[in-house]
Amino acid sequence: MGSSLIVTLKLDDGTQHFFNALRKNYFPKHWNYINAHCTLIHKLPFPAEAEYIQRKLEASARRAAFNMMVSDVDHTGNVVSYRIVSTELQKLHLDLQADFATLLMKRDRQILQPHITIQNKVTAFKSAALHKKLTESFHTMNILATGFCTWLYSKGKWQHVQDLDFHAAKKL
Repeated sequence: MGSSLIVTLKLDDGTQHFFNALRKNYFPKHWNYINAHCTLIHKLPFPAEAEYIQRKLEASARRAAFNMMVSDVDHTGNVVSYRIVSTELQKLHLDLQADFATLLMKRDRQILQPHITIQNKVTAFKSAALHKKLTESFHTMNILATGFCTWLYSKGKWQHVQDLDFHAAKKL
């Protein structure tokens, strides 16, 4: 099995700390080897397409940071996550799909269902209890998308490659 590149959304520091704390508390420790994240692309061929991927991500990062809304707590099977709603994020994902059309696996060609997973790999009973607990205190939140994070994925391990901060393109 070769390596691949994962692209996640970089979040503002306060949001990242908030979701990291939840994930640290509720994700099984032996499975929790990465911070909370919102995955945009699950698998790109790497290092074979590294230069092309880098160019496209740099071009996509030429935008201003944008607001998103955390709309609710979701519970599917054994997974508890926070759902994200953002027209701008959906547009960004469509642009990435177009940029990487020939490189994407089936999962990455689908409509993005943006979320941040807080708990997985537990029993249905345990995840249902957490969903109930988080839902009782939930209120919508505005959060900020600030860039991309890229990760090398090989043999089940994630290794941080780089962050690309969003920045508005300068007008000539």
